[in-house]
Amino acid sequence: MGIIGRVFLGLLFAGVGFVFVKYAHWFYANIGPIDWAEKYFSTAGGTRAFYKLLGILFIFVGALVATGLAGAFFSWALSPLMRGKV
Repeated sequence: MGIIGRVFLGLLFAGVGFVFVKYAHWFYANIGPIDWAEKYFSTAGGTRAFYKLLGILFIFVGALVATGLAGAFFSWALSPLMRGKV
């Protein structure tokens, strides 16, 4: 993938993440609560917190893709799981 495509895809991921963070309550109102998020985040707005954390994750991955560091980061982050496989 060329640099233009990589930057476009990264900005697309970051844009989707921004929408999740900004409109977490809208998602909650239209989709409803997520039971395990309400249980494990143990706050009054566990589902909203889940949507915001998901949005932040999308923004982070978008930044990695746009800068071309996604492959290096994920190979580093997942290397403990792949020990002895390569």
